[in-house]
Amino acid sequence: MEKNISNLMPWFLVAVNTTALFYLSSQPAEQSKELSSKITNTIVQVIGEVYPDYQNSLSFEQTHRQVRKGAHFVLYLMLGYLVANAKRKEGDDKIVHSILICALIAMLDEAYQITIPGRSGELTDVFIDTLGASTGVGLSQITNSEKEKILTKERLHNFSIRKNNFV
Repeated sequence: MEKNISNLMPWFLVAVNTTALFYLSSQPAEQSKELSSKITNTIVQVIGEVYPDYQNSLSFEQTHRQVRKGAHFVLYLMLGYLVANAKRKEGDDKIVHSILICALIAMLDEAYQITIPGRSGELTDVFIDTLGASTGVGLSQITNSEKEKILTKERLHNFSIRKNNFV
């Protein structure tokens, strides 16, 4: 029973992440713009404190667009990482399967946004989402590979200690 729960936990995290994505997508245009504008203002303020000369050349609209597109990338990067871990836990280590799941979620997310007042579904966002998810899947592969190397070294070390104890 405990093993079944540990197998479901990665998919639970995928579900939580996907729910958060759809929650953000369900916000009407004005509410979504207000949230991203607050984030943009904070970023512009921080940049202004660190690089005072650069702040004057920042366009709020351009920075705001980059923040919104960057949010797509980062949120789907997290989804890609979580989906790849969940698929790996099932024994499916094929990168393409994880990317396709995330791309499907991105398409559904953008299609859903069409139903929200003032929002639209953008093919560009699906592309950015899929790129972010692919990056997350890649990071998952790298971290899993590094984890396996560490575990292999530990096993070899433990084996050599046991071997030396018997000799």
